Amino acid sequence: IVKRERSLGMVTVLPGFAGHVPLALGKRHPDAKMLRSGSWCGFTERYSMDGLLDPGDPLFRAIGSAFLEVQKEEFGSDGIFNGDTFNEVSGGGNITMWGSAVYDAMAAVEPGAVWFVQAWSLNHWDASKLDAYFADVPTDRLLGLDLGCATSDSSFLKFTTALSPARPVICGLLDDMGGRRSLSGNLHVLANQTIANVQSVGPALLTDRKSV
Repeated sequence: IVKRERSLGMVTVLPGFAGHVPLALGKRHPDAKMLRSGSWCGFTERYSMDGLLDPGDPLFRAIGSAFLEVQKEEFGSDGIFNGDTFNEVSGGGNITMWGSAVYDAMAAVEPGAVWFVQAWSLNHWDASKLDAYFADVPTDRLLGLDLGCATSDSSFLKFTTALSPARPVICGLLDDMGGRRSLSGNLHVLANQTIANVQSVGPALLTDRKSV
């Protein structure tokens, strides 16, 4: 798949390490500081509350970098990695340390790496919390994805106008979100919202492949 994508001129986004680990890691590394993620949509431990490695634990960078090294050997790299520690959940602890740990593991293997984050999944966080999360990530090394950009401006504007510094966002639309099977919606909104979002920000936040 990756080979075909690149043959078509596409830039691949490969997984980064966001701290998720099996709880059994504690048996192999009894000194590892293990945590649990927050509950997702009210589900109990059986269906959510995944195991997380504390961002201050030395194993975080060691595992994250080792994973990316092996992945790079197998698939190469275009320098863009996805990593979502808190997808649709509330982050706790030292939130700046979490963001720094995720990015540092990427940059250790790929200097100048771009962290590709699902911006829409953090829309319930306020701007100050997001600023703290990304505080140690260089301005041009973070790229958000907004899967609701064609229907709303909330996540898009939060990243491009409310954060300091503002962060670039890719506008997207997920037609089948929530198990929806029909291709339907408010056609006027779908035809105009993305354009309105893009026109609302300055050219510095409009990126192309070369600038990333």
